[in-house]
Amino acid sequence: MALSSSSAPHSNLNLGPQPRPAAIDQNVIAHKDAQITAAMMDFSNLAIRLNARENENEALKAKVELMCRFEEPSWNHSLLTREK
Repeated sequence: MALSSSSAPHSNLNLGPQPRPAAIDQNVIAHKDAQITAAMMDFSNLAIRLNARENENEALKAKVELMCRFEEPSWNHSLLTREK
C-alpha cells in the first residue's frame, strides 16, 4: 500500500534552497583539540595526585596505628579519631 502525499506529515513542506554548511577551519579544530588534550592531562594529573594523597593518608594512618600499639593508651584514641 503506497502512502499518499496527504498521509505524510511534511510532504508538502517547501524548504527551498539549503545554505551550504560553513567550512570547518582546521585551526579552530586544532585549537579545540589542544584544549581537550590539555584538560584531559590536567584531569589525569589530578587523579594521580589524589591517588598519591590517598596512599599517603593510608600510610600515615597505618603508622599512627602502629605507634599506638607501643605508646600510652591515653592518647591513642584521640590520634586515631582526629579529623583532618
